[in-house]
Amino acid sequence: MQQDAEFYLRSCARSLEALRTRPEGDGTLPAAVAGQPCDSAALGDYNLPAEMSDTVKSSVIRIDDERLSAYTIEITGLDGKLYSYRDRGVHAAQQEEDAIYADDKSTVFPQERAEDEKRTGGPRLEEGSSTP
Repeated sequence: MQQDAEFYLRSCARSLEALRTRPEGDGTLPAAVAGQPCDSAALGDYNLPAEMSDTVKSSVIRIDDERLSAYTIEITGLDGKLYSYRDRGVHAAQQEEDAIYADDKSTVFPQERAEDEKRTGGPRLEEGSSTP
């Protein structure tokens, strides 16, 4: 039952992402999907098939009123447990991606550098750096 609910949740999130990033769209979700289940006609071609909805008790899509690109999906599984997914929108996703791939070698704070030098007897060499 848990696997069904988690699969349904992932499928619903994929559908909403496809709806949000459709070529004719503007990167937001239509306000009409707020409060709707994942199999709602409000999602148009992106709604989940009704037979798939038989694997969960209920689903609801909640949209952030201030940013139509941010949403939460809540699924109640057949086991009675609540499963949820929270998307914080396109901008937050880009910030997270930027942080993941940022070069963090330059974030060594002066105090940490001084402690390293005291412990090791000299400045530490970063990967890709050379001695003066």
